[in-house]
Amino acid sequence: EQQISIRGRLQGQIAAREAQLLRGQLDLAHTKIVAPFAGKAFSREVDVGDIFQPGTPLAEIFATDLYEIVVQLDDDEAAMIPGIWDLDNQDEKIAAQVDADFGNGTYSWPAVLASLEGVLDRDARTINAVIHVSDPDRPGERVGGSGSTAPPLLPGMYTSVRLEGLSAGTTALVPRAALQPGPFVWTLDSDSKLRALFVDIAFTRDEEVAVTSAQMPSGRSVVVTQMPAATEGMKVRALAASDLNPDA
Repeated sequence: EQQISIRGRLQGQIAAREAQLLRGQLDLAHTKIVAPFAGKAFSREVDVGDIFQPGTPLAEIFATDLYEIVVQLDDDEAAMIPGIWDLDNQDEKIAAQVDADFGNGTYSWPAVLASLEGVLDRDARTINAVIHVSDPDRPGERVGGSGSTAPPLLPGMYTSVRLEGLSAGTTALVPRAALQPGPFVWTLDSDSKLRALFVDIAFTRDEEVAVTSAQMPSGRSVVVTQMPAATEGMKVRALAASDLNPDA
């Protein structure tokens, strides 16, 4: 009776194992593991022969059709980018360029400023800008030359980002002393006559002010001396540096 009992128990265990094997074979036949998007594996958590359950992390993957790069902008930098606070309502995104060093060259990829993270960093006092690079697998364009070993944009590369800001023709950095209430600055035309140039203040930094104007002249001198009685068209004489500092 004891032999019969042991034999029956073993037969029951074999039958249970066979049922488990059949269940596993059926599960395997109906199992397909796919990534939620096209990409490449960054790391893996399992090896061949490992047994895992639903919900077990298998690998870390990244998409290859689009990369995101997060850069920090301070308020001065953000002020020089037109439309930065209205990205969602723009038909065209703000242009950017991503540069990375590889070998003895620098390579670039076109990009756009896609969005801003809506929270100001309390410590750095900066806001995070999200840069999108489409088709990063394509070889970059060499900056200032040509090369046959142009790499793709690889995860982990150190990059720099250039954003399209205000036109250099509409922006000038002037001494704070040149700014008059209005605001405007006095400039000198080719006849040494005063011309008022009304401006918008982009940002201030130390003793300099970045101003913008649709009528920004090229190469004009800016008046930094306070002249309470100055009028438009008044003829003045510009002092040389040696006049201001006789010991120079």
